[in-house]
Amino acid sequence: MTIDPRVDARWLAAAAATTGLDRVRAVESGRSGAAVRHVPSTWPLLATHFPRFPVLPGVLLLADLAALAALVAMADPGWLPPHSAPMLGRDPLYAKSDNKGPFLALGGLPALAGVTRVRWRRYVSPGDVVELAVEAVRPLAYRGMATVDGRSVGTVGELRLRPVLAEVEREPVAVAS
Repeated sequence: MTIDPRVDARWLAAAAATTGLDRVRAVESGRSGAAVRHVPSTWPLLATHFPRFPVLPGVLLLADLAALAALVAMADPGWLPPHSAPMLGRDPLYAKSDNKGPFLALGGLPALAGVTRVRWRRYVSPGDVVELAVEAVRPLAYRGMATVDGRSVGTVGELRLRPVLAEVEREPVAVAS
């Protein structure tokens, strides 16, 4: 396993803070990643999904897998966001602008473009610790898996990402009447 030296403990901590994952355990640049999501019983969402049988919605697990896949994509030394021209000569993993952190300064993470072959096997309940893993199958396409206590909760056959262009703030244009 070859790990990019730029992906250190500081990078992993910033990645977790940016994505909302509780901990990003490992990222192998452009190849794979592992993270953890704790499901606290205090989440207000769990009170309504479902009232007497609270479970974590599968779409939130998909969002966590997509965020982890985006981190793996961005850790690849070949990853250059389409709007990175002004940052030439700077390492995009540590680019900072207006205290937005190393990722948001780039305009955010790559966006989820689609998922196929999603299978849910078990419910994720309050108090569970979900282990997330993604593995690249080709550029910007990943296979994902979520487990609780070593048992599979769900799998994603393919999770596709797409690069996102940063929004550019523009001055309002006065229209002559």
